[in-house]
Amino acid sequence: MPSIQHHIGYARFLLDFFSTLLVHSPIDAVLKDVAEYVRSGKCVLFLGAGVHSPPPSEEDVRERVLAAVERQVEKLPEHIRQPTRDQLFAEQLELAEQKLRPFRIAYPAANAPPRGAMLAAKLAEGSEYAKQFPNQPPPHLSRAATHFEFVKGRPKLVQLIREQVENGRAPSPVLNALAQLPFALIITTNYDQLLETALRAIPKRFSANVYTPDESVATPGIDEEPNVDVPTILKIHGDIEAPESIVVTDEDYIQFLQRMGDKDGVNPVHSDVKFYLNAYSGQSGQPIRFNSARRSDAIRPARPVHFGRGSGGQSRATTCAGSVSVVMSSRGRTRTWC
Repeated sequence: MPSIQHHIGYARFLLDFFSTLLVHSPIDAVLKDVAEYVRSGKCVLFLGAGVHSPPPSEEDVRERVLAAVERQVEKLPEHIRQPTRDQLFAEQLELAEQKLRPFRIAYPAANAPPRGAMLAAKLAEGSEYAKQFPNQPPPHLSRAATHFEFVKGRPKLVQLIREQVENGRAPSPVLNALAQLPFALIITTNYDQLLETALRAIPKRFSANVYTPDESVATPGIDEEPNVDVPTILKIHGDIEAPESIVVTDEDYIQFLQRMGDKDGVNPVHSDVKFYLNAYSGQSGQPIRFNSARRSDAIRPARPVHFGRGSGGQSRATTCAGSVSVVMSSRGRTRTWC
């Protein structure tokens, strides 16, 4: 009968084998493709709140390592499964923690702005949402913000959001790295100014174009054609420094989608930006439609809006659960990675 050490060795081999599969999976080809377009300055960067995500917590790492080990030992004979599991778990957990420890020191969780669910929880707590709706599940961001605004008013809603995205927050290593890359156009749903902070630290000049809900206000154009040396930032969900621009409640999202259908000149997305996106997506004859998201998307949590080609060559807007996305053109087709 094979020894316990034999089974441990085999299970360790499986872990290494599956890790190799992951590293050399087809995603590698995609990343090389993306890297080449980024290098040539032909990518548009989309950013969401997840770009600030800190390294996983110790509890999260334990759960993930345990799940991976359990999958590898589940088919071993029962009498050696537990000791094999225990030894592999201890080894893999220590290895993971050694790799993550420097990142936790470099970017503590306290430096990261909250993601949508965390911000929603803060708003729900502040408005006592659970007390009014005791049998309802925790609300998503737009619903929590709507309730908070109803109970406490818009100024206090904006104040709480400002506290959450500004106080003690810092750009993540990922954001700092992205700021160094040659993106001419950056579209973000984040309210904070951490991207601007990261760009200034390089230093790199940039121009910002912030969404406004006021349909009577002319949309500012781009002073100069977007280029990798002076990128243009399009803040489609507003900026905390312009409180009226924040898109966070159900009503805000509905108005946001309606505004995307406004004519050029007052459309929140200036025609210069649309032209630039069209040029990179290979759709110069088919303008990208910024108002084609489904009505139901207006009451969902804040997520990036991505633009791609639908059936029959029609452009379309879609939402993606990812927080960093790249859209680029290849032979007249738009490809989006989330």
